[in-house]
Amino acid sequence: MPDPLDDALRTGRLDLHGRTKAEAEAALRAFVAAARARGTLAVAVIHGHGTGVLREHVRKLLDGMADAVADYGPLPPREGVGLKLRLRGAPAATLPHKGSAEHVAAARDLLRTARRIEPPGR
Repeated sequence: MPDPLDDALRTGRLDLHGRTKAEAEAALRAFVAAARARGTLAVAVIHGHGTGVLREHVRKLLDGMADAVADYGPLPPREGVGLKLRLRGAPAATLPHKGSAEHVAAARDLLRTARRIEPPGR
């Protein structure tokens, strides 16, 4: 059986529909931590319409995760009812002296890495 966290990380979207507040909190924390560990820059969290309890709980959790989440805002309507998160801690690259062979090699490695990062929703 596929792991829901792996699926969420692959797609960059965590769907919290049908979860309790405790389940949603655990899933959100695990998702954000795993996404940051992978160097992901942005992800989406779908909370749905419902009564609004889960939406408010998710926002409250994100406000308390300032060390992991730089900011968040609503998703475009076509992408679902939820939030787009910009994550902190994407690895900052340090390059060797500009123009050196090491600098060129490091820049190529960074470009390869950047091409592997998939934006949410793809």
